This record gives sequence, structure tokens and C-alpha cells, in this order.
Amino acid sequence: MSRPSELFMHVSGAKTLNLKNITVRIPLHRVTVITGPGGSGKTALAVHTIYRVCQDAYRGVNPDLDFAAGISRHNDYPVKTEVDDITPLIPCAVLQQPVTNLIGSGTIGDYTGLNELIASIFLTYGKLMCPDCGVEVDPFPTPEKMAGKILSLPPKTRFYLLAYVGRVAHRNLKKICENLLRKGFLRARIDDKIFDLEEVSTISYRPFHTVHVVVDRLVATPELVGRIEESLRTALQVARKSRVKVLTTDGTELFFSDEPICESCGKTLEKPTREEVLKGRALKCYGVEYRELMENPVEETHSWCCSLPHEVAQTPAVIRVGQIVGGMKSLGIDYLSPATKLSNLSSGELGKLRLLRFAVNEFTGLLYIMDSPSAGLDSRGKHFLVDFVKRVSGRGATVILADNDPEIREAADYVIELGPGRGPEGGYLLFEGPAEQEKHTTSCHSVTAKAGDGNPAKAGASGWIKLSGLSQGNVKEADLSIPVSEITLITGPIGSGKTSIARAVVKSFSTRTPRWALNALEKPSFPVKALFFDCMAFPPGKRVTLANFLNIFGNIRRFFATLPASRRYGFSPRHFSYILDGRCPRCRGSGTVSYSGQYSGVQSFTCPLCRGTRYSGEVLKIKYKGFSISDILGLDAEVVSNLLSFLPAVARPLSILTLLGMGHLKLGQSLAEISGSEKLLLNVARHVAIFTAPGRKVQSYLCVFDMSTSFLHREDITKAAMLFNMLRDSGHTVVLCDSSEALAGICSWFVIMGPGSGPSGGRICYEGPPTGGTRVNP
Repeated sequence: MSRPSELFMHVSGAKTLNLKNITVRIPLHRVTVITGPGGSGKTALAVHTIYRVCQDAYRGVNPDLDFAAGISRHNDYPVKTEVDDITPLIPCAVLQQPVTNLIGSGTIGDYTGLNELIASIFLTYGKLMCPDCGVEVDPFPTPEKMAGKILSLPPKTRFYLLAYVGRVAHRNLKKICENLLRKGFLRARIDDKIFDLEEVSTISYRPFHTVHVVVDRLVATPELVGRIEESLRTALQVARKSRVKVLTTDGTELFFSDEPICESCGKTLEKPTREEVLKGRALKCYGVEYRELMENPVEETHSWCCSLPHEVAQTPAVIRVGQIVGGMKSLGIDYLSPATKLSNLSSGELGKLRLLRFAVNEFTGLLYIMDSPSAGLDSRGKHFLVDFVKRVSGRGATVILADNDPEIREAADYVIELGPGRGPEGGYLLFEGPAEQEKHTTSCHSVTAKAGDGNPAKAGASGWIKLSGLSQGNVKEADLSIPVSEITLITGPIGSGKTSIARAVVKSFSTRTPRWALNALEKPSFPVKALFFDCMAFPPGKRVTLANFLNIFGNIRRFFATLPASRRYGFSPRHFSYILDGRCPRCRGSGTVSYSGQYSGVQSFTCPLCRGTRYSGEVLKIKYKGFSISDILGLDAEVVSNLLSFLPAVARPLSILTLLGMGHLKLGQSLAEISGSEKLLLNVARHVAIFTAPGRKVQSYLCVFDMSTSFLHREDITKAAMLFNMLRDSGHTVVLCDSSEALAGICSWFVIMGPGSGPSGGRICYEGPPTGGTRVNP
């Protein structure tokens, strides 16, 4: 029997963020799923502890890689890792929590690498078209390619291999021929006849002569292919502008050059560059132009790859393209084209592309860590994910998934459950063991349930928003009804048009909406303003704190600027910002300073001047009830809510956080330290705080939320349902776009898009109450 140390990775004394000094084992070459409520420590264990330690150790033994790439180790990492020991250490790859606004503004081809791969195939096998005679021209000729074309002549055809010397004046002809003789050549074709170089004195006078030197006399036979290639190399070196001609005994001429040259008429073309190919220059490769592959669906690229000759299909670039487009086909997004902009995709399509980019590289012996990988995925995407983790673990890789989705849990060989709550109440190890044992353990918490048992949908709508002729993306001429002051769920497969029709609804309220996008809009009697929110979009950077994200930091700074002490010093709200006037001059508001060692990389330490407060000493003297601005940022949200209860713009969102059980979060806490499910709830909560605040001028809003609940724990789904119920009960109209039906229990109106994705979607398969009519399950 193998020793346990050979079968498990041992994590001892993990105390990162809210982890309570836990010790766990991760089975090697298996799939481990870490579950628990949002904020229970899943990301802290998987990413901020295991990944960070393994990655730092790997970089430590490969420092030259970081220096060559300009990467600084330990630089500006947002979370401090605290763990006693991890053994053994394994090089790892991580798939972070999904953030839709960080993927980029390019195209699918840029993001997946298809643009560069297909361009390299075109540069190797593509053909130019001669503008004069329409013949295909090889843009990158080689002696081997030229020899192949010569061997395509009738068998045993005799020919001269000629290298172009140029147009020579008659007075210089003798001198040129003597130079060729000294180089070892014996004959030349001058004008239209072959002459010995020693007989040039007999040539009749002309002002100029066209001279080709005879490099070799050959026979087109496979036995001489080596000699033909060698003679071609010599001819290309000797020839002016590398222009070479093959002249057969029957007068047939073939033209060659290391520049693109038409073999039919001899016209020289411009050699294409990679940049020109990427811009769509008219290269053809096996009957297809580069621009066609970019603008047509990926499924056509897949068909094109399958039609290539065997020797071409086995090249690394074509194999790689096949892997990418095959992955998109498996994920059900092969209807997209490489030229599609990422900004035009739904969050579900972006999630699938993100997973594909991570999974297209399969390594043996690597540690794969995936944080909330099921976010935004439908059943097809989850099957792709499960197949991937099973496949790589079978090849010797170790996989850790931090996720709550039941389909992902079914793929687990080993389960670790953290909890029981979030924040200070989380971070405890509730269960650790094989998946089969976990299924029969009653102490483990169920993570799957549909919200709404205690929050039923309202009985009737107070009005209707009716739209007809909605068109956007793959949605064409759709008619939609939305009940006012109710919650509507738009669901369906990824790519079925959920986000498109939701955006079309929001745009229909704009005065700039094109006429073709909307035929009729029936608003209720009271005014409605429509807004669209991407719940998976979060601002990047270590300095983005909870106070910034909730849009309350400005109110707190303005309040501190009104204190009597601030007026005496002449302080404005700018002085209470750690980015502007009031920041510490040593660390510039970061709270840490960095020192660079020759081999140790960049090390970060607490700033010795401000001691991590980020502010200058003068600013820290300004206090309210004994608390400076830095102290306020270090307090829990619940404490600040009570302390500044007289500031509604501050207290309102913080009180909602307390209702959600997230009152433990500190105002100065970086978003990077907050779990994905908590950030999703925060994203919804900050909008709810605005729309449910008393004294709004607009009586009702139409709030459209594009989100994913597939990776949420049951408790998080219940809290999300509570937020949406608050909006509904305040008289607002709520529309949820989600491929999951976890929030179906609070919805009084269903819209199911489908029946498929892309061109086969974009239609409303069902519209009505959840219990009425026949629901089509696409």
C-alpha cells in the first residue's frame, strides 16, 4: 500500500481571511469540490492559500522566468496568505471568479487565439491571386515547393534552369559573361538563344540584351529531386531579384522567385505580412478567404478544418484550431464567429469562452484550481466542465473546484464543506471525505433549492408594459409583455436571446431607440425608467473597497469635511481620500511599501510612516466620536450603519448588508478579499439600496438584472430572493435574466427563450405565469 503522503496534499493550519486554523487533505489525481455558503472560506482556501503558496514556490525555483517577463513576485497581491504548511507543492493553474467586464473589448478570435492561428495557416498554405491572369500564386515559395511544381511536368521532360541576370547593354555584355565564367557557369540564354559564354563575341548588336545564365540542364524525374532543389537554391542566389525561369525543350516556361511571382505571366506580387493577413488581405487557403473564416460562424471553420488534406490537418496550428472550434461546438457556441465582439456577448457566452480558454490546454501532473466555474453555465457547459476535469484527473492532474452546483458536486471524488455561515461565522471545516460518504452524512448542508418558499409571487399585476417588434442580436420581431410591480424571469439556454431581449426592452424606453427596434410600447399610467445591470461586472484593482463599491465613501468624506476640526485645518473631501490630497506621502495611499531584491522579487511590507492607515498624520487627527476616517474604514458595516445612522445614503446600504448577514464586512476591505457569491449579492444590494430609498422622484423603475445563480449556495439564493422582493414590494418592476431557475419561486411571470442558441434561438417559446399553459423546456 502507498503511503498517505503520496496520495494526498496536506494543508495544515490554514488561517487566510476567515479560515479557522483548519487542516484538510486534498487527494492527488482526483477531483475535489469545496462547498459552503458564500463567504464561508472556499476561495480563501482554494485560491488565496493553496494556489498562492504553490505558485510562489514555483516562481521561487524559476526566478529568471519572472525577470525575463518583467513580473514581480509578491507584488500588490490583495490578500495575505496565512498557512503553516502545504505539502507536496504542485505547479498550478487557476480559473478565477468570473468578472464579465475584465475579459476585454476585443473579439472572440483575439480572446481564443483563433485569429493568430488561422493567420499562420494562411501564411503557410494560402495563395495569392494574380490580378492579370487570375492564376493562384504561392506567397511564400521555397525550393521544395518549386521542385514539386517542376515534377508536375510530363515525366522525363528536359528543361533548362535559368537565373535572370538582367538587361545588359551591348558594350557590357562581354564583361558580364566573363564574370559568369569565373563563377563556374558555361552557358547563358541571351535574348532568345542559348550561347556558350566563350562565344558572346558572335552575338549580333542590340542596344540591350536580356540575359539568363544557365544554372543546370535537368530532367523532370523524382530520382533527381535532390539535384533539382539544390540547383534551385543556387539559381535563387545568383538571379537578380531572385527571378528564376524553367525553359523546357518544347518552349514551355515556368517562372519562380522567392517573392510571389505568377508562373503564367511572370508578374511579381507583393509578399503578404502577418499584419496584412489579420486585416483580411485577399489570401485564399483551400478555397476560403481569411475574412470569410473570421466573419462566418465557427461551425464553418470546423467544417473547413475537417476538409483539409491529411498532411495539412496534422500540423500543430490546424490541430490547435480544431481543438478550439471543437470545444466551442461542444459548448454549443459554434454559432458565434471569430469576428464577434466580446462586448456583444451575454454573460453566459462569456463564461463558456472563459472556460474554453482555460480548458483547451491539458497538462499532466498539474494542479487545476477553479473558483466558481459553473457561474453562467447551462447544462451543456457543465457537462463540458465535468468531462474536462474527469479527463485531466485521469491523466494524472489534481483538480480543486470551489463550487456549489449539484452537477459539479456529482463529479467529485472528494468533498470539503466549509461553514456554517459567512465571514466570522464561517471558515470552519464541517465535512471532509469521499463523495460517497458525504451523500450519506446528515451533518452536511444541502446547497440546492429554489428560493421563494416564504416569498410567494404576488397575485396580480397593477399594469402591463407591452412591447412588439423587439429586435436585437438574434431576437427578431418579438412581442413581449411584462407585468408592472412584479418579478419576471427570462430564462432559456445560453445564447437563446435572454440578454438581447432584455437590452432591447431597456432601449425601448430611450428616445433614441431606432424605429425598427420597437413597434409599440404600452406603458402603465405612472412613469417608468428602465435600467440594465450586469451583476457579474465588478471594478478591478486592490484599491476598490467595499465603501467605493457601495458608493458611500464620498458621503463619508463629505461628512468628515464638515467637522469643526476639518474647517480649522481647511480640509475638503479631497483630503479624506487615500488617492488624492490626504494620502500618506510614503506609500501613496496603498498602506504598504515595496522593496525589490535581486533574487527575491518585490516584497511588500506595512508602511512604516502611516502604519497601514493610508492617510497622512494631519488627516488622522480629524475624528468623529473618537474615530478617524481610517478607523471608520476598519469598522464592520453593521457598526458603521449604527454610528452614521443620521446619513441615510450611508446607513441604508449598510443596513441592507446587515440584513443579508454581511454586516461583518469592513468598509475598507478590498473586493478581492470578498467571495464571488458575496460580490454578486453586494452588486444587487447597492442597487436595491438606491431604488428602495424614500423620497425617490420617479415612482417606479424597471430594473433588469443579468445574472447567474447556478454557483450560489441555497442560503445565498434565499438572500438574493429577499433583495428582489424588496424591490417588488417598493413598487418596482423586476426582470431577471438567468439560465438557472433557482429564483423561479418568487417570479409571477415567465419568459422562456429558445428553442436553441444563436440562429436557432431568439424566439419566445413560452410567456405566461409559471403554472399556466404548456411550458416549453428548450
